[in-house]
Amino acid sequence: DEAAYTRAFVLDDDSKAQVVSLAKELGVCNDCTGDGHLKAGFRVRVTATVTEMANESIGAGPTISVDQVVPVFPYAGQSIELQGAFISDQFCLQRGTFLDNNLPSLEQPELHTVHCLIDPPPCIGSPFEVLLPPAEGESTYIRGYTLDDPSKEQIVEVI
Repeated sequence: DEAAYTRAFVLDDDSKAQVVSLAKELGVCNDCTGDGHLKAGFRVRVTATVTEMANESIGAGPTISVDQVVPVFPYAGQSIELQGAFISDQFCLQRGTFLDNNLPSLEQPELHTVHCLIDPPPCIGSPFEVLLPPAEGESTYIRGYTLDDPSKEQIVEVI
């Protein structure tokens, strides 16, 4: 099931400019200004003041003036902390099962052996990913982040 979204608020002109500026800083677009990598899914947390009540004749919510807008998803350059996350190699994730035991890679990451992760050439030769916990009511883990090479090397050194 996809979440259903509704129109909640209308941004005043200054607020729209503020949000567009942040999107251009973080995103990938024709006139983006930063070194962003975000291609889709721009999400923010907004602190705002209602300046005008809803215009129901056009189906618009109340107009707001934004006091603060910040991204709510980790973007390039932003630090994140992941405790207890499972690491897997892309080779096993793409085949759907772990190479050494044929268990489903996104359903039982706790059974992914260290041997499978770092010994077989196709596994150690592929990028590593961080798996995020399943969504509520689901059993499949989510492919969250791909580690860069120095991070992968740190993981291999630790295990």
